[in-house]
Amino acid sequence: TKGSLGIPQKQKRLMFRRCCGSRVPGLKEPRAAKVLVTGASGLLGRQLMRVLLDRGWNVRGLAFSRASETLVKCDLLDVTELAHQFKDFSPDIVIHCAAERRARKFAGDK
Repeated sequence: TKGSLGIPQKQKRLMFRRCCGSRVPGLKEPRAAKVLVTGASGLLGRQLMRVLLDRGWNVRGLAFSRASETLVKCDLLDVTELAHQFKDFSPDIVIHCAAERRARKFAGDK
């Protein structure tokens, strides 16, 4: 059966296992891989961080407006800041969960 976004449930489970399970293509020891999660303070990012940390992954979470002691404050629109995160952490996997909550800000509306 098809779930949200029209993706079959079987394919969703496979995608989740590849992301958070024990099988990631190209990595012999996936939990030794470094995972960088953008938007780690958001709804999706928080849940993803919880799952990855519970399963023993080496994770760095980036957040901007709601950074905390466990999340690194980083403005994704600042190329220098973002480059520093990549250089400092050297992630093997990047999962982009960040989103602009105020879409009108980018549309030029006030």
